[in-house]
Amino acid sequence: MYRPRLRPHLTVTDEGVLVDPLPERDVQLSAVGHALTRALDGERELADILDGLVADGFARGEAETSFRWLLLVHAVEGAGDATVAKVERIAQRREALPLVILDGARFQCQGSGACCQSYVFGPLDDADVARLEALPLAEAFPHVARPYVETNERGIRHLRSVDESCIFLEDGHRCGIHARFGAAAKPAICQLYPLETHVTVAGLRVADKGGCARFATSARTGPMLEEDLARVKPLLAGMPHDLRHPIVALDGIPCDFAIALEFARTAMALVKKSPVDAPAALADAGVGLAHVRTALANCPLEPGQPERTLGNVLAGWANWRATPSPEEVSVGAAALAELLDAISAAGGEEKAAGRPILALERGCLELLALAREAALAVAGAAEPPPEAAVAVEDPDVDDVLRLSLRQQLFGMRFVVDHRVAAGLVRIALLLVVAVWGARRLALRAGRAAVVPDDLNDGHTLSMRLLDTASAEQALVEREPAWRAILAALPRVTACRCRGR
Repeated sequence: MYRPRLRPHLTVTDEGVLVDPLPERDVQLSAVGHALTRALDGERELADILDGLVADGFARGEAETSFRWLLLVHAVEGAGDATVAKVERIAQRREALPLVILDGARFQCQGSGACCQSYVFGPLDDADVARLEALPLAEAFPHVARPYVETNERGIRHLRSVDESCIFLEDGHRCGIHARFGAAAKPAICQLYPLETHVTVAGLRVADKGGCARFATSARTGPMLEEDLARVKPLLAGMPHDLRHPIVALDGIPCDFAIALEFARTAMALVKKSPVDAPAALADAGVGLAHVRTALANCPLEPGQPERTLGNVLAGWANWRATPSPEEVSVGAAALAELLDAISAAGGEEKAAGRPILALERGCLELLALAREAALAVAGAAEPPPEAAVAVEDPDVDDVLRLSLRQQLFGMRFVVDHRVAAGLVRIALLLVVAVWGARRLALRAGRAAVVPDDLNDGHTLSMRLLDTASAEQALVEREPAWRAILAALPRVTACRCRGR
């Protein structure tokens, strides 16, 4: 006897928009979904409600699907109750969130200075500005003209830059503030980089976004992040701490963000423990996402869903295996080449619009073209590039790629425009460009095999480019090809660090 009720804190507008004020999100309902929300009063049995919708002219299958979608976004009592209650406590500041870090995360600055170039050096909070104003900057930097801090069109304060570099960046790629006054004098965001924070129902996550130009070294040396929390915690006070809990899409299915977080957590476990190399592990995670999508699209219409179905699917992660046919690999490689073309065009548009990006200026477009050539070769539409002769076999190289994967899944870059499948493709592109960029460096250095530091350039360049709005738009537009692209990923990267 199931008498479902719409959660009382939700509202539905006359236009059929379901509004959830707690995590501040909304979703457009279909006509049958709109009618369904008016009938979920907790008095009638679900079967009777569905019969009534059929009597009103709606197809039964459409009515059942609409109710299932309401379960997946936790709009009905009995679906995701624990998550909804926690979101309410967090939104109302009645629950303090634990600080959560990726196991094994560490960082040690290598002094490349790349993080002091071609960025918006902010946001700066009141404490940052007050700390800067208390310093004798005019005496220490007589060659630097005021103002030191500017405010952009969105009201965000940031350090002024000249020629795409921070005004305090000096010869040797060293921070002048750090050199004269110590690390603690710098703005909090500079002290934290490359760390960033995200507030989720799983906790306040402190994640390495992987943007360091010496990633292969900096992310594997220095103190463990858990040992560095005494320094990090005070710096988090001025960071944005708004809860992020949108409705996301799993290949077209609307879901509560908690479902996406559970998938990402499972994918991180797969990447960490998988016996295959990093690209193959990501392809396996793509198989898992397809399993989750299919299961949720058919989950029973009953209390305790979709959590019960999701738990059953995720429990089988060790059996997720990508075994595409040669034809599927060829189709996926061609789709990947098309996406790389679109990303290249997006980068060119950014530069033409007067928004120069360091990644592009240092050769990202060249690496995208190389990766595209490699993808076309797998698709049978081109000859392999000379870099294909360079081996990617070093287990340390795989460790770097695996760490990057886990960091992307732990942070918020596993979604693009609230789309999980597009997010996985974004991560796949990062791997492709990093690997082929590494091959190019090794070939130019006269080496027959890639070493970990060869990954740095491609990893950083693609990270910077893939964060742009135009690149994200290209990912969203080509999301329908996500399964094929992930299936082709191991062949396109052609890593042999571990085997299947």
